[in-house]
Amino acid sequence: MSDKSYRFIEHTADICVEAWGKSWIELLQGMLCAILEGTEPDFSNDVIERALEVESNNLENLLIDVLNEIIACMDIHKEAYN
Repeated sequence: MSDKSYRFIEHTADICVEAWGKSWIELLQGMLCAILEGTEPDFSNDVIERALEVESNNLENLLIDVLNEIIACMDIHKEAYN
């Protein structure tokens, strides 16, 4: 059995992922790992810390908004986060 907390689902969109976790943070980490695996970014040895500030009206929207912000930062700054 895999240690991953996500799986890719066949879909006609770019990627479709199902993720799970015992907490909201574990769910977010699983989704981020899936995004990194799905996009295969180039990593460097540099350590980068970037603060994000995201507000949403519920946890479901917060998850989507946080992931969108992370994807935007990855694209804008040409960085990958783990």
